[in-house]
Amino acid sequence: MRPYLLVVSYWGRPFHGFQMQRAAQPTVQGHLERALSHIEGRPVRIRAAGRTDTGVHAAAMPVRIDISREMSRRKWLLALHGLLPQEIQIRDIQEIPADFDPRFDALRKTYVYCLWLGERTPFWAPYATPWPFPLDEENLAKTLFLLEGTRDFRAFARAHGKRGRTLRSLTAHWGRKGQLVALYFASDGFLYRMVRSLAAAVLAVQRGRLSLDDLSAYLDPKGPSFPWTAPSQGLTLLQVDYPDRVIADLAFRTTFLPRPAIQDV
Repeated sequence: MRPYLLVVSYWGRPFHGFQMQRAAQPTVQGHLERALSHIEGRPVRIRAAGRTDTGVHAAAMPVRIDISREMSRRKWLLALHGLLPQEIQIRDIQEIPADFDPRFDALRKTYVYCLWLGERTPFWAPYATPWPFPLDEENLAKTLFLLEGTRDFRAFARAHGKRGRTLRSLTAHWGRKGQLVALYFASDGFLYRMVRSLAAAVLAVQRGRLSLDDLSAYLDPKGPSFPWTAPSQGLTLLQVDYPDRVIADLAFRTTFLPRPAIQDV
């Protein structure tokens, strides 16, 4: 058996999240394991860097597989793409050390939450949340700056995400390219639905539903739980950093997304 790392991109809308479900619902993990098991001729189990919710996308999800069949990189890609739905694409396959764990070896993950400020279009609709409101860029920078730092983010987790350690280090930036606005959140670990809750907080401040003082109260470990989450369609796992490699879809990042601006508040 030899360990490999798959770099997987997927459009999340058709799937009930990444992780296998008890009910017979389509998941990214389910499709990957069925395809790999078919090629190997035996059951294959995978281990990913994390899991995404229903409707959330990934530009580059690291997935470990242990396989015995030897094929070239090109043949592996052709074989997998012949068995997977078109919404799941394998960006790369690379051999890894036997002790490599895509989840526990990760140093940092970066998510991007996209907003579309223009008229409704079928091209950006699956990947960005429509935002038909004015954008206060100064206020946006101040909000993201407030969220940055090493904090207890338990208020922005849902249910079982509050269990265990809830202290996280977060950096938050934003960028704009035309009518597309991208909110970047990077952390050493995210709690369950934390990114969607943070995005919802940013948007609530933009709409005037929350002040920055209100938002500060949710950052108090003894404060209330944040009540909202942003729609899943705007969220994409963008990058995972490891001590010896960075897993990312650079073409997606450089071609479609705006570069994050340096905060000046």
